[in-house]
Amino acid sequence: MSAMTQPRTIPAPLDLGAPRPRRYAVETTGRGDVLVRALALLRRRGCRIVAVDFHEADRHGPGRFDVCVEAPPRTEHRIEAWLSALVDVVGVRQG
Repeated sequence: MSAMTQPRTIPAPLDLGAPRPRRYAVETTGRGDVLVRALALLRRRGCRIVAVDFHEADRHGPGRFDVCVEAPPRTEHRIEAWLSALVDVVGVRQG
């Protein structure tokens, strides 16, 4: 007689050096090319863009977008400052 057993899974080791996705909420003046400038800046700086959610400015509020990126560890602490320095960007917060 054979005993039935559950298959065992071996946990994968954590890769502490792997980039983690971070989300940034960016408020803009509503001009059309600010999104393109922000995404181009992130790509030039070596970030991998995971998701973007864009909201055009209207009478209810300013233009804004949320961007989720994976950044190299050496530059991830600078992303908020880079985005804040762009033309037509009013505010940036991580969250």
